[in-house]
Amino acid sequence: MERAGTTPCLLKSKQIEEDFPYLSFPVDSSAILDNMGGHISPRKLVSAHQMAASLAGCQIIHDVVSKVVSFDGYITIETEQKRSISAKKVLIATGGFTPFRHLLPDGFKLDLKMKTSTILKFELNDKEVERLSSMPVVIPYVFSASHQTAKHRSYILPPIKYPNGKWYLKLGLGNGPVQEFTLDNEDDITRWYQGTGSAFIAHQLYDAMLNIMPGLKYENLESDSCMTTHTKSGKCCIDMVTRNLGIAVGGNGHAAKMSDELGHIAARMILKGTWDYDVQGQQFQAAYKIQAKM
Repeated sequence: MERAGTTPCLLKSKQIEEDFPYLSFPVDSSAILDNMGGHISPRKLVSAHQMAASLAGCQIIHDVVSKVVSFDGYITIETEQKRSISAKKVLIATGGFTPFRHLLPDGFKLDLKMKTSTILKFELNDKEVERLSSMPVVIPYVFSASHQTAKHRSYILPPIKYPNGKWYLKLGLGNGPVQEFTLDNEDDITRWYQGTGSAFIAHQLYDAMLNIMPGLKYENLESDSCMTTHTKSGKCCIDMVTRNLGIAVGGNGHAAKMSDELGHIAARMILKGTWDYDVQGQQFQAAYKIQAKM
């Protein structure tokens, strides 16, 4: 981080209280303040990626892929709107839906787990938004009694204006032992996304928020659902499946912040047809539940 021109600051509990009076932590707490930190808007991130792709000459097709078939050196992509697209090379980056569509060759089944995630959104009025205007992204860690390992962590985003014009403070759980359940098929994923998450986890999140921000004043409270895709290694799978079909799947709950570079790695790989980066590719190799012999 020093090479990037910033040095994180270590804050003790008294300074945390002075600098961020709306936060409340135990008296023996410490914090690392990163002045270069921030948050990502998923909507703006996708829009920016699509704009960059368009400027580079890509054609963006708004459709859902139902099947990918390899034949005679080419790959055919079939969609729900009955399109048929042929390509010399294809990169699959379809997240948690990958195992439930016919996207990989017969006999290949990635070893993935799709885990549910519940978030809380606290709707704020203009006065509360102004009071919290200096709030950074907060990632609290709760450690074991020995302080050797983190038992769990959460994240709180500062007030963000959503497309509906309302301001929300968002709270969610990070990776750790507090997990909900896995999603085993596309119907389960669809039902989960159409719902409002787990009431049990939402209650835990609400209690955590009251402990961290006891003075928070909110107008309305909403829970929502999300999903994360996890690999066996804990790292994103960026690998060639066949000589002209590659994958970039499995963010393990923290890939958004690295998506630009992960995409760069995957793009270099699919263009060359093999690993082409200055980090060893073995750690990104795909793990399969079933793998056919090619």
